[in-house]
Formats: sequence, structure tokens, C-alpha cells
Amino acid sequence: MNIEESIKANLLKDLSDFTTKQVTSVLDLLEEGNTVPFIARYRKDQTGALDEVQIRTIQDRYHYLKNLQDRKGTVMESIASQGKLSQDLKAAILQANQLQEVEDLYRPYKKKRRTKASQAKEAGLQALADWLLTFSDQDIETKAQDFIDPDKGVDSSQAGLDGAFEIIAEAVGDKPEYRKRLRDFMRYNALYTSKVKDENDDPKGIYQNYYDYSESYRTIAHHRVLALNRGEEAGVLSVSLDCDPSRVQNYVYKQEIPAQVNNPASQLVKKAIDAAFKRFIQPAIERELRSDMTQAAEDQAIQVFGDNLRNLLLQPPLKDQVVLGLDPAFRTGCKLAVVDKTGKVLAIKVIYPHNSKKKIPGS
Repeated sequence: MNIEESIKANLLKDLSDFTTKQVTSVLDLLEEGNTVPFIARYRKDQTGALDEVQIRTIQDRYHYLKNLQDRKGTVMESIASQGKLSQDLKAAILQANQLQEVEDLYRPYKKKRRTKASQAKEAGLQALADWLLTFSDQDIETKAQDFIDPDKGVDSSQAGLDGAFEIIAEAVGDKPEYRKRLRDFMRYNALYTSKVKDENDDPKGIYQNYYDYSESYRTIAHHRVLALNRGEEAGVLSVSLDCDPSRVQNYVYKQEIPAQVNNPASQLVKKAIDAAFKRFIQPAIERELRSDMTQAAEDQAIQVFGDNLRNLLLQPPLKDQVVLGLDPAFRTGCKLAVVDKTGKVLAIKVIYPHNSKKKIPGS
């Protein structure tokens, strides 16, 4: 199975509400350069009368899966060029179902901007960090003296330990399993909170309900998410996702620090784990979850607008009158619709008032 066939197979699995013929027809029509409105209006016979929303659903999901497949290829090529693409890592990337999973797996191998950790590695402190992770009972300051090198900016044992601390913190922050665990934990336990910055910036009190507000990430209504975003963009509110990550941090302690070990090395590693959560993991996950929630809220807003518009258009066009509507067409026939005095649809038919003898019986 080639890549395109794999994408289509996953697409059919994800969009089980559509038939194989409908999905295939939509993709073929889009590939030919047809627009979504054109397909919805003039190619109903090929799509099974799918509307624009349904066609866009197929289109958007196809593009996501294609981008996912392309990104997997790019990531594996990049890691392979570094000589670090193991079979287990390759399998994990290929099995990822979301772009974020791929990015989490790629993070430890991604070229980063110059960080404190990268500077420490350049100063030769990776070996000290590795030694600290053996949790030796040897005095850590004495060991760090072996790495003093003023020419590289390491002019004291404390400077060496600070550099090793940064290396360990960044390594912990890059591990995909810890990011996933915190992401899942925050989805169920985080609170959307907002505080007013300055009431004078909101003279009409538009955002007064959110001056001191808190609600679960799981249950917050989408319209409130959009309101909080508007208040933040207006400079009135400070919005954040609050969550105590201690449960996840305790899990990481157990993974990184052997049981019953309590010495200066383990204490430094524990502080590095805390720093990884505070500086790297939690802020990134907060941005990601807020972005996801905003996208969901905007999608619902569009859906509500569409439903309201549909109801508006279905109102009785003429008071106390039964109305016949006509949509002329040649190849696909003229569509007729009849609505009663209340706007209720009574009948929908297709006629062919031209020289098409084959379709006269259907009319």
C-alpha cells in the first residue's frame, strides 16, 4: 500500500459516516480543481448530494492526514541524518495519529536555538550531567571541580553544576511521555481562570463577569472561551490555565530518580525536574490546550451561526401563503420545493421541462 492509498484508508476509517464512493468522488473532484461550492451544487449525482459542510469535512480531514504523513517523513529524515533513528523510534513515529504526537517525538532531536543547556554542552558539561544521573554519593561540588574551564566560561564548581542542571532540565522537558501525561492530566484537572488587569480599561463593564473567574477546562462553555479571549486581546483580562502538576511531577521523580536514593545529586536532579515543568513543559501544554479549545469554540460559533441562518431562511417567505420555489437547471433538472403558511416543507421534486424523453417519466 503506497502513501496515498494509506491516507485514503485512514480517511475512510475516520469518516465512517460517508461511503467509500462519496469520499473517493469528492477527492477526485477536488483534485480536478473544482471548488467546494461548485461540487455541492453541480456534482450531486457523483457525491450523493453532499452539502458544502460535508465536502469540507472530507477535504479538511484529507489535508490533515496528508500533512501528518508528510511531517512524519520529514521528521524521520531529519533524525536519520543525525544517525539517531532507531527502529523503536521509527515505529512510534509511524504509529502516531496526531501531529502533536509526532512533534513530541521529534522534540529531543530538533535543532534548537542557543539555550543555556546548549551552551553548557559546548562547555563540556554533558559528562557532568550524565554523572549526576548515576546518583553517586560522591560530593557533587568536588566532582564539578574536574570540569572547571575558565576559557569555556566554567570558572567555578557551582557554574559547572548550574550548567549540568540546565542540561538535565532540558532533557526532561523534551521527553514526549512526560508531555503527554501532563497534557492528559490538565485536560481533566486544569481550570480556566481570569483576573482583571485594570477596570479602567473596561469602562462599560463588558467583561465584568470575568474579572475574577474560574471554571473547569472540561466543562467551560465555548462562548465563554471566546469572551475570555476577547477580554485578553483587549488588554482587560489576564487569562491562564491553572493546574497543580505535582501528581505528574511525582511520577517523573519515580521514573528519573531511583527509590530510596536521597543525596545531593538526587536533590539537584529533582530541582531540575521542577524547573523542566515550570519553564518548559507546563507553559507549552497550556498554550497547546488553549489553542485547541479556541479552535473548538470557533468551530461551534460557525455552526451556531449556520443553524441560525438556516432557521432564518426557512421562515415563511410570505405571510399566510403557500409558496412554490423553483431552481432552474438543464442537465440535472429543475428543482421544485413547496412550503406551507408556517414555512414547513411540503414537497421537494425535480422536473425536466425540456426535450429529454428519457426523463419524462421521472417528471
